[in-house]
This record gives sequence, C-alpha cells and structure tokens, in this order.
Amino acid sequence: SSPQPSVAKLPPATAAPHTGGPVVRPTPMPSIPATPPPAADLGCPPASDPTALSDGRVTLTLPTGWAEVDSLAWLECTRSVASTTATATVTLGVSPFPADDLQATAEAAWGIALLDAAIPQPLTQTSTPVQVADMEGWMVTGTMSVEDRLDELTVIAIGSGAAPTIIVTSAGAQDEGSRAMISEILATVRRA
Repeated sequence: SSPQPSVAKLPPATAAPHTGGPVVRPTPMPSIPATPPPAADLGCPPASDPTALSDGRVTLTLPTGWAEVDSLAWLECTRSVASTTATATVTLGVSPFPADDLQATAEAAWGIALLDAAIPQPLTQTSTPVQVADMEGWMVTGTMSVEDRLDELTVIAIGSGAAPTIIVTSAGAQDEGSRAMISEILATVRRA
C-alpha cells in the first residue's frame, strides 16, 4: 500500500481585497508564447481514461460529472475538464517554458493563466511551497472578479527539470461545493 497523496489545502476565499500589501504583477509580465516550442516526445498518454487526467508523469482522478473541454493552448500534453454540475475546471499539462525553479514557474504560469482569462488584476494572491504526494511543488492561488462572480484561480507547478507539470484549477470562490470538489481532486494527485 502506498502513502496517501497530499497537497496543501486551498486557503479560504473571500471577496475582501488583499490586505498583505499590493498584489504584485509578475515582472516582467509573462506572455503567452507566440510560437509553440519545438515538438518533443514527453510520453503523453492518450486521452482514453475518462476518470483521470495524466501528462505521463502525474495523474489525478476525477469524480463523476466531469466532461473534457478545450485545453489551454500554452501547455503541452494538456487535458482540461469542467464540472457538469458546478463552476469548476481542472487542467493538467506540461510547462512549455524553461524553469529556473518551481516558484518562478508557478508564478509565470499563473500570470499567463490570468492573461488567458483576460483578468487584468487579481483581487488576492498567495504563493507558497507545497508537497504533492511525494513531489515538491509550488502553488499560486488567488481570487478574481469575472463578470458578476468571484472565482478562485490556482496554479501548481510540480516536479523538477526544465518542464515541470502544471495543474490549473478554477472554481467559484464563494461556492463551497466547487471548492470542495477541486480540493478532493488535488488530493488524488500521484505519480503516473
């Protein structure tokens, strides 16, 4: 029997503005890569298991009621799913840009995810190291205003080397059911 995977719990989300000083935009502000990186065989598995997402290195298990949706174009080996019953999405892929360290990778990917969602400025932002199963990781999470609702965006970079695994989640920040589903999914992360 293997040890249960663990990931840092998501912090509680509120509509209150960030009080720990101003939210700092990444410098330089990351941009979505203009051209895809050179093709590489990263051992990406085929998208055949509807109950799991995998990039060939990391796998996570999905509860029932999730459907595959368009993936984020700036990740490689990527698969995205959305809940059919709540405002929640999960994307798993491989970082296409070089990584100096997991913190820099997570913060750059979070900035790109904000750009991808057309969010000019988040309301809150937290950046912290995490342990995911038996792997080192870095998590950046925060809240953002999207139309008439408040959403929570989380990016986790896992692994080592030039192309770590990236997990991107979003959930209704004031929807405890959506946030609980994301937490349950993150608790299933394991090596592929």
